[in-house]
Amino acid sequence: MSLHELVEQAAKTALETSMGHLPEAVERMAIAVRGDAKLYAALTRPHVAELCLAALRTVQATERAPREPRPYGPRASTEHDSGASIRALAAGNAAILLATVLPSGIVLEKATRGEVAAAADVYEAKEKRAGHKSRWLRLVAQCVPEDKTVGRALTERRLQELREEANRG
Repeated sequence: MSLHELVEQAAKTALETSMGHLPEAVERMAIAVRGDAKLYAALTRPHVAELCLAALRTVQATERAPREPRPYGPRASTEHDSGASIRALAAGNAAILLATVLPSGIVLEKATRGEVAAAADVYEAKEKRAGHKSRWLRLVAQCVPEDKTVGRALTERRLQELREEANRG
């Protein structure tokens, strides 16, 4: 079984055993990953190099930043090195941004325009789904008395009606 197939099988198993409940599936898969060295390596190997690159760039930027003598004593001021600190921080932030992993697994620094646009599409679709779910859950919350649970206050039919209402809104 290839590493890709190993990861895919672990994901399918986690989803099946959690009946599609994503937070539970994440926890189940994380447990499986921590218990299987091969699976752990398959998931982390692609990202380790990029994280190392970000750390190395941060250190390089810090070392390359011009340094001024630092004053000593009780009246020492940090004003003299604030420029170098700001430059180092900016370089570190840039390295972190470039190391952003897109949904496709490609690192932003190596992504083409089309790959970045495709990633934006993925996040836009998630945003739309999240907005719909938010509208639906707000409607559900409005219909549930403080002293009851959703399961005791609403029928499946009513939940479906609220979902349809959220679709229209």
